[in-house]
Formats: sequence, C-alpha cells, structure tokens
Amino acid sequence: MTIPTSCSQEKPITKATADVYLNHAKLFLGWYVTHSEEYHQTTTKKSNKELSIHIILPNKERQSASIILSYILWLRSTRTISTSYEANMIRGLTKLAKYRFQNDSTVDTTYGDVTPYQDIPF
Repeated sequence: MTIPTSCSQEKPITKATADVYLNHAKLFLGWYVTHSEEYHQTTTKKSNKELSIHIILPNKERQSASIILSYILWLRSTRTISTSYEANMIRGLTKLAKYRFQNDSTVDTTYGDVTPYQDIPF
C-alpha cells in the first residue's frame, strides 16, 4: 500500500495513512474474533484455527462485504461513532479489501476512463 507494485491500481498511500488503516484493520479483526457470529460458527474457542483476510473475505462477491457492514452497524449502535469516524473506518476497510483483492482485479487503469477495481463488485 505504501510502495508501488505491479498489481497496484492506485497511487501508494503515505506511511501515516497506512498506520491509521492498519489500526482500522486491527480493530475490525478484534471485533470479528470477539463479536462476529460468523467467526463463532466456524471455529471453537479451543481451535487454533488461523485467521487471515482470505478467510474473513473469502471472495470478491458482494455478500462477502456483509461482515464489514455488520461491523459498521455495530460501531454505530454500540460505540455511537460519529459520521466522520465512520467515513474514515470505511475508507480504511475499503483499502483493506482492495489489498485483499488486488490480484483478482484485471482492470487496466492506464487506458481510458476506468475506475480502479471496478471489476470487483465488493
């Protein structure tokens, strides 16, 4: 995210921004492990199942985004977050999803009026 790669479709972000987004990802992961019904249905507390973004967001289809929506709704209702914090969190988690699916996107942003990752319905 902070350095250009061959898979990147967007300009790199600054380290300061990456640190904020990394914090958002950690908060999301913490919520996923402690509050997500999806996590508790797929694993037991005694299990040493490893977590990765590939497990949490298994594919690029829209239904994979429902877990992020659940997190945002939880933040709204439980933490009563402000709209600006919500927008920042959405930006950070969107960047996480773009990082997750960077190898799945086939858009070539060097030609024409093309939006990065437009082929990912997520």
